[in-house]
Amino acid sequence: MNPELERLVQLQRVESELKRVEADREAIPRALAEMEARLAEERGRLDAARADLDTTQKARRQHEQTVQDLEAKRSKYKGQLMDVKTNKEYTAMLHEIEGVERDIRTREDQILSEMERAETLLAEVKRVEAVFKAIEEQGKGEKQTLGAAARKLEEEGRRLQAERAKVAATVPEEALVLFERVARRQGFVVADD
Repeated sequence: MNPELERLVQLQRVESELKRVEADREAIPRALAEMEARLAEERGRLDAARADLDTTQKARRQHEQTVQDLEAKRSKYKGQLMDVKTNKEYTAMLHEIEGVERDIRTREDQILSEMERAETLLAEVKRVEAVFKAIEEQGKGEKQTLGAAARKLEEEGRRLQAERAKVAATVPEEALVLFERVARRQGFVVADD
């Protein structure tokens, strides 16, 4: 094979390798962004699960406070029960006490419901936390791997640039200009077997 053609083929191989290295280097930020997006999505799920648990706990505390208020009201009515003078007032007071006790039972049922929901949500929060931590650890590993790959590709790119400059220096100027023009248009210049 013609030595000049051989150098052009070598130059083309180096150019192809450089393009591959550049494509790989450009893929690293996308991979990092995808990893960050997965992590952000899981963080959002974790925050939502924690917020749901917090809302349930607040609702339970509110119901408990209401029950305390109703029990105080019932105690007040029972205390007033001794002060009534007529049967009609006594019956009305018993009716009031009965209504308060119904409200207390309803609130206690709501408290139990909120406690059950909180139990379920707590299990969900723990599950989502475990998933988040796993993805976070995986992300750290990927970050280190991608960082190492980026450094390796950077080094390989510098080596290939130096090799390209060395090979290009051995190619006659007009052949090099023609090579670069054709390479820009078609992506390849010479075919070797």
